[in-house]
Parts: sequence; structure tokens; C-alpha cells
Amino acid sequence: MPIGAKPIKYSMKIVQITPLALLLLSASIANASTPFTIGSRTSDFGTGNAIYQSLSSAADNIETQINTGFLSDSSRLTFLNSMAEANVSPTHLIAIDRNQSPNRYSVSLGAQVGLNAGSAGSPFSAVSANNSLPAIGLGAQLTASIGLQPAALGLNRLGPLDPKRSLVAINFGMLSPTYGSFSGSVFNLGTHLRYKIVEEKAFPAFNTWRGIDLITGLGYSKLTGTVSGSLTQSSTTTVTGGGNSTMSTTLNYDLGLQSTNWSVPVEVSTGFTLLGLFSVNLGGGLDFNFGTSKLTGGGSGPITASSTASGAGAVANLFSGTATIDLNVEPYGSPSSVIGHGSLGTQFNLGVFKIFTQGAYFSNNTVGLASGLRVLF
Repeated sequence: MPIGAKPIKYSMKIVQITPLALLLLSASIANASTPFTIGSRTSDFGTGNAIYQSLSSAADNIETQINTGFLSDSSRLTFLNSMAEANVSPTHLIAIDRNQSPNRYSVSLGAQVGLNAGSAGSPFSAVSANNSLPAIGLGAQLTASIGLQPAALGLNRLGPLDPKRSLVAINFGMLSPTYGSFSGSVFNLGTHLRYKIVEEKAFPAFNTWRGIDLITGLGYSKLTGTVSGSLTQSSTTTVTGGGNSTMSTTLNYDLGLQSTNWSVPVEVSTGFTLLGLFSVNLGGGLDFNFGTSKLTGGGSGPITASSTASGAGAVANLFSGTATIDLNVEPYGSPSSVIGHGSLGTQFNLGVFKIFTQGAYFSNNTVGLASGLRVLF
């Protein structure tokens, strides 16, 4: 070492991994989502045989192709989130009358749909184009609703709340549609309140200005569906020493969806009625949501193995196994916890019969539409 030079110091820091850290790391690895597997692998060749190794590598490739493509965590989560958004957003569009108040009560029946915009295609087009999950979500409900005027029931004023300014609605609906290989069910239940915070006024031009209403409530919706699909995948690898090995699988499976959501809307609404025949309402507010959407189902099928390598035909069992899809695994989707919305609706007033249409745009990139018939008593 040169005179006057400072010695170079080396240091090594030992990082201690605690049992808790090891446990969390092990859990993370164990929870890695692999919905597609090729298991029960057997062969008359030993594991050290080059043909066996090439076929096993081809099986691994197929697993990777499917688990990082069609059934990747990101692909499934995007689809499930879109379905959750489409199902939670429109639940209150048909639940309560935004145009008029009945003298005593009202009965309505209608349908509502929600579309969470994304890549083009049907939410269940996963069974086409060799399987792909789109980023689009679709929801639908059939709903019956009963509106009650609290004042007509003899309810007295409760502090600052005037029952004459209130409308309470209870909605319920269920349906189990089937079409081709698809079968599903929809269910909804909720209660909502409309309270008039600014009284309506009559104007010659518009006949009646509806004043300003505050709308809130709690809605629950559930959608389930199952559709049949078929999956085909193959992989070819090179055998050490010469030749190629090919692995392929074709299996039928069921792709299921379960989306369960709750929503609490808070909306301010107004509108007008023209000549007593035509009503328009518009409003906006926030929705507070929570829920879960998940895939279900699965299936299994055989694999086919072949090899051009020398000696491949010398054994009875070249390579066999079972391809399996299990969709009952995470990740699970959920709707946005807080979203904004703007709504616009129209209604034709034919005596006690009201034909209404209500639309809304939600800040989670969802469009909702409801339409139906309401009878006032």
C-alpha cells in the first residue's frame, strides 16, 4: 500500500429475515393465482429423459400462456371490475318516481340496464376468439316498485320533516333467464326516499316546476350467470439430441359470474311538467357503493402428446396428464366506492298511467337506462 494512502474498509450488513416475513412471503407465493394447471403428469420415460423433459416443458408453456393471457390476474380483475360497475350504478334509476307524487301510492314495473364502457364485445364473449375476457361490463334488472305517500297513511310531522313532502319507495325484482348455453339470474331489493326541500311552483310556460328534491336510499342487486366454453391450446418444444415434441389440450368448461353489490345514492333533482302531459327531470349526485364480483366454474380435459424424437414410439405412455381450469380463485372485482352521476328522465302522463324513461351517466364510465310503466293512485 502506498505511503499515506488510507486503507479501504469493507463492510457487510446481515439482514435478518424474521419468521413473520417468511410467513408473509410464503403466503404471497402460495396465493399466486394459477387457475389453469396440467397435473397428474405421468410417462414411461424417466424424468431425466430428453423427450420427457421437452414434453414437460411444453406443458409448462401451455400453463404460462393461459395463466398470463386469457386467465391472467389483470384480465380477470379488469372484467370483474367492469361487471361490478355496470351492475351497481343503475340500481336507483327505476326505484323511485322523480316526476310526480301519488295521492296515496303508486305501482311501477320496468327494466334497467347498465353498460360499463370498455373494449367492444359481449361480457360473455370469453368463449369466442379462443377465449378472451373483455374490459366491458353489462348489468340488467327487472324491477317492481311501490311508492307510498306517508301523509296519506296518517303519519304526523317528525321535527322538521313534513310527511307531505316525502315519498317512500320499495323496489323488488327477480328473473332467471336462459338462452342457448347461457343461464343466469338477477335479483334486486331496496328502499328509497324522496324529500322535497323546495316546494314546486306553477308557471304558465311550464305549467308546473317540480321544485327541488333530495333523493337517497339503499339498493341491493345481484347478478349470476354461467356460459359454456371450450379452450384449445398447444405448444411445441425442441428435444435435446434432435426432434420436436408437441403438447396440446382441448377442454370444455363453465365460465360463471357472481356480482353482488350495494349502493347508497344521494341526489338532488328538479324538473317540470308541460301542460300536464309531458314531464322532464334532471339531477345529479353521488353514489356510495360496495360489493364483490367473482368468477366461478371450471372444467377439465385430457392432453395429447407427440414427439418426432428417436425412441418416442418405444413406450406405451409417452406423456399423459389432466388439464384443469378452476375459476373459483382470486382476484375478486369491486365497484368504485364513490362515483358521481348526472341523470335525465322523461315521462308521458296519460291520466293515472305514466310511461317513463330515466337515463344517467356515471363517472365510472357507465351508462344506465331504465324504462317502464307507473300507475298512480
